[in-house]
Amino acid sequence: MVILSINSELNVFLLVVCVGFFLGVIYDLIRIARRVYKHGSLAINIEDLIFWVFTIFILFEFLRYNNSGEFRGFILIGCVIGSILYFSLLSNILFKMGVIFLKYINYLVNKLFKLLNFINFFSKIPLLSEKIRVLYNKKNMK
Repeated sequence: MVILSINSELNVFLLVVCVGFFLGVIYDLIRIARRVYKHGSLAINIEDLIFWVFTIFILFEFLRYNNSGEFRGFILIGCVIGSILYFSLLSNILFKMGVIFLKYINYLVNKLFKLLNFINFFSKIPLLSEKIRVLYNKKNMK
């Protein structure tokens, strides 16, 4: 057991509040993707599983690096406080902005694909006209 000073514990607590805030942002990114791209229940379950595995990995690495691997109650409390701060202060605004941004990106990508299909269609016209000309010339040669 490593004995930390109050100052060190306060630093670890503030850092873990930031980790909780960061994890809230990550979960909001998943929520934005779910809102824009419809998911089935299996995909949602897999996404949640990946999120929680990622969360556990981040917390264990944080503990290993900052607290000699020791889990203390204030670590969990700090992480929860960070998440609550994010979801109460910024989540609604960033979620709405993220959905609008992702929908706009989808709109631009769809327009780009339509343009590429349009260009592809007209690029085939010279090939078609060449084939028609060759067939026409063969008929006239007989």
